[in-house]
Amino acid sequence: MFDTYYPLACLIAFIASIVSVGLHYEILETLNRRLARFFGRLRVLITLLCLMVLHMLEIGVFALVYWLMSFEPEFGEIAAIESNYDFLYYSSIVYTTVGFGDLYPIGPVRIVTAIESLIGLVLITWSATFIFIHRPIGTEE
Repeated sequence: MFDTYYPLACLIAFIASIVSVGLHYEILETLNRRLARFFGRLRVLITLLCLMVLHMLEIGVFALVYWLMSFEPEFGEIAAIESNYDFLYYSSIVYTTVGFGDLYPIGPVRIVTAIESLIGLVLITWSATFIFIHRPIGTEE
């Protein structure tokens, strides 16, 4: 029953990943150009705030994907979803690899879940590296 939807779920996960990585790249590139005028702690604060918003947008991309997939029963389901806000919650726990277990995927939607956790791990690490590179000068110790 679900077998024919697994390749489509892979494609959907790939597209959501490309959108997230592209968005991440563009925002980091913009921050890189514009942060030069700020110094010290202000630069770190601006970077952190921008990256928090960026990660929330990327979580939103995957939440939208889960919500759209919920309209096609062949993609499976995320068990225990009670409202549309639960898609955002589910996406955030998958993206951050927290995985509480109160919501869990069934069927091809599991592919998107697995890919989102990988993408979240990579993008959070990329952000941490970016913050390290743009830390205030003189705090290398």
